Amino acid sequence: MMVTLVALAILVIEVSFRAYDGHFSVVCTSVGVVVLAVILMVTYRFLELARRTERMVTRRVTSPRGHELGHVIESALASIGFQYTWVLPRQDTPLSVRILTGAYHVCRLPQLSAALMVSVGADVRQGVRATTLLLGPVTAQNVGGLVRVAEALERHLRGARM
Repeated sequence: MMVTLVALAILVIEVSFRAYDGHFSVVCTSVGVVVLAVILMVTYRFLELARRTERMVTRRVTSPRGHELGHVIESALASIGFQYTWVLPRQDTPLSVRILTGAYHVCRLPQLSAALMVSVGADVRQGVRATTLLLGPVTAQNVGGLVRVAEALERHLRGARM
């Protein structure tokens, strides 16, 4: 994938250089550099999110969404007695953390060395609007606790829909 993006960036720069009948132009160079920078930022964001969310269990929730979903998550975690904290991004956090918190609200589960991540925006797939939940990373040490969290979430989500 990275090779494809680099090849696409080189093609865009080449086209921008030839845009004015072969004349070298500051405008062509500027456009090429901006396009390359945007492609690199999007690639970095995609790779960082993929790295941070690997080994996580995914669940799409159609209802409830927003603050109501946050309350359901909190009541599910409280019902099984797990401690949790919602993580707010600080100004001095690294770029990788700011990218993650820009896409997900993060609820830390310190007893399990894991997190429950709730996507910030709802996404639409096949005409269904849903919120994505990510739970993990799943390891051999925390799999039992994560199963309990997933079961409690499922019970509370069913109760919230009725």
